[in-house]
Amino acid sequence: MEKLIGKWEMMPEKTEAPIKAIRRNNTYTIKKVEKNKMMIQSEWVTTDNKSGFIGYTVQADGIPRREFSSDTKLVAKFRGKNVLTTSKFKDDQVESMVIREVLDSGEMKLTKIDVSPKGEQVKYIQYYKKVD
Repeated sequence: MEKLIGKWEMMPEKTEAPIKAIRRNNTYTIKKVEKNKMMIQSEWVTTDNKSGFIGYTVQADGIPRREFSSDTKLVAKFRGKNVLTTSKFKDDQVESMVIREVLDSGEMKLTKIDVSPKGEQVKYIQYYKKVD
């Protein structure tokens, strides 16, 4: 878990084309709030110079929790020391999953999988280097 904590900057040269085509800059900040409670923030600038931000807190204990005021639930869980998975469910069906894994190289590999209502999956992979 401790290896995930910090600020991460996207490595465009290793990131797959669909994300790179949309975002020219992306940073992730992961902070430990309590024992298994993590705050995750993502900031980006698109290729047409628009900025975006999303921030949320997850309790990484594997228990489904309602997301904001919607009917979706988030489940976050640590898998070993270097992997945090976050899954979004609606009506007991997985809508998306994000896997954040710190590799032996020290880079973070972020895999995002979107699942359509028909079960089709689209996967994006991004790589980040730690900047603090």
